[in-house]
Amino acid sequence: DTQVDWSQVIDRVERVIDTIRGGDGDRNIREAGIDLRKGHARLLAPTEVAVEGDVLRGEAVILATGVRAFIPAIPGLREVGFITNVEAVTLPALPRSLAIIGGGTIAMEFAQIFARFGVEVTVLGGNPRLLPLEEPELVDILRELLVQEGVRIETGVTLECVSASGGRKRIAAHRDLEGVRFEVEADEILVAAGRTPLVEDLGLETAGVVFDATGIVTDAALRTSAPEIWAAGDCVAGTPRFTSLADHQGRVAAHNALGGMPARDAVETVVPTAVFTDPELGRVGLTEAAARQAGHAVRAETVPMRDLARAVITGETAGGVKLIADAATGRLLGGSVLAAGGGELL
Repeated sequence: DTQVDWSQVIDRVERVIDTIRGGDGDRNIREAGIDLRKGHARLLAPTEVAVEGDVLRGEAVILATGVRAFIPAIPGLREVGFITNVEAVTLPALPRSLAIIGGGTIAMEFAQIFARFGVEVTVLGGNPRLLPLEEPELVDILRELLVQEGVRIETGVTLECVSASGGRKRIAAHRDLEGVRFEVEADEILVAAGRTPLVEDLGLETAGVVFDATGIVTDAALRTSAPEIWAAGDCVAGTPRFTSLADHQGRVAAHNALGGMPARDAVETVVPTAVFTDPELGRVGLTEAAARQAGHAVRAETVPMRDLARAVITGETAGGVKLIADAATGRLLGGSVLAAGGGELL
């Protein structure tokens, strides 16, 4: 029987993050000759930024504020308390039970992580489908695998309120289709209901930067409505929120903000993505539903992994491959792989 030491796992998570960031996150930046200031920054004008009492001036400003967890307005949730994915990997001890609000990527990944550590996990998704942007056939397989691992999954539910109950947290909910009410009790609540751009209290209005609930509005070169200000990464409206894309946009924004010639566009046509469950779900391009919605005559085929010799040889037969092609030209429009190492296979 394998014994798991949660505190050692947490230590390793912190070490890995530190290594990826280049060790001491501050020192390597300062040694590169960069004046690093930490604090809440606000735009006073298009080329003026106030931070912790100082006013900094520059010919160009790049906004890369990212996103924060979106916290749904469920009565009692803030009072009773919750964690997000950030706190989930720094918990000093494992909860015995965990309720996860949301049915997207983070919800799926963390449901499996905690279930494998022996935590009793309940997923509460508002959408009738888990991972609604992914291929339904492959999501159904993944859902069944998670259920086999002991995860309780409820989809198409409305959460009514959250209350404290003898040291535990109680969520009252109902199923949208039949209206049946039920309650979930858990030691901890993880909110994984999507993300929202960090645009509040940055002085965007003062500097004339146009933004909305989806983020900061930019052109293809990542320039905002204020000509001296650019934006990059998850805070940009309409950008798929992936690390690789934020990295790419950061390079483009820096090139353009520093007057690089010719100016570059950040247009990305095809961005691969992955849901890091086990098996992994990798996807690129359009799903079948999205391809039909875009007006394509579609040919779609799904092959279960158990029909592939390599999967049988390695014994990793869970999952499948789905490819979407234009029926007239045969051109590939998209593909998904649910398999061990599915992100790499894709």
